[in-house]
Amino acid sequence: MFDQALFIGARLQQADFSHSRLFQSILQQVKAEDSNFALCDLTYSDFTHADLRRADFRSATFSRTRFHRAQQEGAHFSDRRGILEYDEELLAAEAWSLQHQSRR
Repeated sequence: MFDQALFIGARLQQADFSHSRLFQSILQQVKAEDSNFALCDLTYSDFTHADLRRADFRSATFSRTRFHRAQQEGAHFSDRRGILEYDEELLAAEAWSLQHQSRR
């Protein structure tokens, strides 16, 4: 059980989290290519800007699970209900930040 765990920027390539509980965990910017999250409870978890290519999410539980700008090419899902693909407010903040950086 990894409830409310912080894995920000962690290198988790080929990690096996299958059957784990990652409730409200922060996995922003993780490198988790080829990792296994099958049958994992990912309720309220945050994968913003994560590299999840070829990861296995089959039979995982999603509820307001954030995948904002996550790389998901080749990832396996049996169901995507409960996934928030983009956070509109964060998207607007990122656009604003880029716009103001380009003015410098």
